Amino acid sequence: MITLIYPNKYFSLTLFLISFLWISGCHKKNLKKSDLVKNTVSKNIVQEVLNNNLQYETLRIKGKCTFKQDKNQTQFSYRLHIEKGKKVWASLSGFGIEAVRALIDGDSAAYFNRLQNTFWKGSVSDLAQKFGIQGDINIIQSIIIGNFFLNHVDKVQNQNQLTEFFTNFNSIPLYFSINSEQKIQKIEINDTQKGWKSLLSYENFQVLYNKLIPLKINVLVQEPYNIQANLEHKEIEVNPKDLKFNFEIPSDYKPVKL
Repeated sequence: MITLIYPNKYFSLTLFLISFLWISGCHKKNLKKSDLVKNTVSKNIVQEVLNNNLQYETLRIKGKCTFKQDKNQTQFSYRLHIEKGKKVWASLSGFGIEAVRALIDGDSAAYFNRLQNTFWKGSVSDLAQKFGIQGDINIIQSIIIGNFFLNHVDKVQNQNQLTEFFTNFNSIPLYFSINSEQKIQKIEINDTQKGWKSLLSYENFQVLYNKLIPLKINVLVQEPYNIQANLEHKEIEVNPKDLKFNFEIPSDYKPVKL
């Protein structure tokens, strides 16, 4: 079944392209100087991965997504406008018609649904409380383009030609698989306390702007929901000069609750 009618209960998850799902319960820790470097080896390896991050001030991304929840499947195209550390603007369309527009601006978050003439306004904190998820805008932006977003890890080991990073956010284990090109290939989280089990993987790495960038992102949430999302970036433009963040909720739209 393919539909463009998004259930409001889960709409914000779809709306932000599943960027929050795998970080359930994870906070960006306030790091002390003594925590920044566990040892010289891990510091050097993490720095190599950070050096491979795409550098930008703004981004324009176009792509398509298939979103599955249980037996329902939704397909749509997306446009993303990103201002580093500040904004994420998203437009979701089906059959060439814009269905949804969304904006994260700092901690503020909002979307409006042209198919249902509805809108929601709130904050990232509201989403966190509703869905049990956490993460700041810098982490969201990093996930979208496959940039590494930590300056230290707790443990490093080599396994089957891959480098594995292990760390914890608020006692929740995070696992990163780093490929031979020093890019994130897989991220896993298994939060037994809150019942979240999720996997994010990157594929189809291409050289753009002298950096390897994954053009395919796969998200699988096994618990507590059965959700799968496959995103494919078709175009990525770094520092476009004409980037806009147009967002105005029509006056006749009705507010909805999450």
